[in-house]
Amino acid sequence: MVAFSKNPLSKNQPRYSRSVRPLKTFFFNTSFLEIVFILLFFSISLSFAQETKATSTISNAPTSAVSNDSMSVVSNDSTTVISNDSESVVSNDSSSVISKASTSSAASSTASADFKKAASEYADNSRFSFFIQPGISFLGFDDREKFQSAIDSIYLDYKAEAVNNAESLAVVKQDFQKVNFTFPISGGIQFQHYKDHFISSGIGFIYNRESVVLTNRNNKTFNYYYTLQAVPLFLEYRMTIPAKFITLTDKSLFSVAFRWYWMLPGTEIYSTWGKIEAERSIAGNGFGLSLGYLIASWNSIRIYGDLGLTSISVSSKEPFSSIVPDASTEKAKWDLGGIQLQIRFSWGAILIKES
Repeated sequence: MVAFSKNPLSKNQPRYSRSVRPLKTFFFNTSFLEIVFILLFFSISLSFAQETKATSTISNAPTSAVSNDSMSVVSNDSTTVISNDSESVVSNDSSSVISKASTSSAASSTASADFKKAASEYADNSRFSFFIQPGISFLGFDDREKFQSAIDSIYLDYKAEAVNNAESLAVVKQDFQKVNFTFPISGGIQFQHYKDHFISSGIGFIYNRESVVLTNRNNKTFNYYYTLQAVPLFLEYRMTIPAKFITLTDKSLFSVAFRWYWMLPGTEIYSTWGKIEAERSIAGNGFGLSLGYLIASWNSIRIYGDLGLTSISVSSKEPFSSIVPDASTEKAKWDLGGIQLQIRFSWGAILIKES
């Protein structure tokens, strides 16, 4: 007894992949599609030829004068009724074609005009503009732990000085915030060198002060603090994202921006124990990326919202031990980057003339 599999294949029989159809079936289906396409194309061509013929008949047909007792037929495609004023009505079908074409053309022109009007309302047509940009930022300052360790050491020293339980209970401390939350602000100028492409330059100010209070065994309070301060100069390139790349809207409301930062004099850390200043770097101190959205527009005024991430690293010739006890004596380095949300208010001083 010979056993056969469910799908026997002889050695000479071609083996087809499941994803590839046999050539016979492929050509059959292709020929069928070609026939359908040819018929459809022939039908469209015939309809177009008839409409063209009807239009030319209207334009070339002379106006005929007839008497009150006579009736004239002008068009071969339709029966025409002649008025008493001897002016012929050519063809109802031809008139219908013309009216439909005119209506379609008018609707298309109206839609195009409305689209251009809506797009121009949101397009930034300023060649040169000024802007101010307040924001909210979460700084990635990881060296805050050095200051917290100093506070913990002082607290333990106060505890050790207590001679009884009452004095020990009087010793209390407050911890530094675990997040450096600040409100930076910046301003500058913007130039649109090409449609939807902008180059900006500006200067900002970052200030973040953190302070705590400690009480010793005699209920005497002491204040300890540290402050992060920075004056960044930045150069920005912004590009509007075409509406066809984002399906949320038919208007170009989104943009992306890239910034490069340089730290100016005034970038420093100072605390209860001292101060260190940041070094200046010609190459720059970091970059930023953000996604912007046009919130509102009115005449030459634009309001954008930006959500982005910055990476800014600065260093000093002095060590952290200059501003916090028991810290490293190596050259100090710290991070001023992080997540930030900014609102930009811009005013176009010089506008692009519309052609």
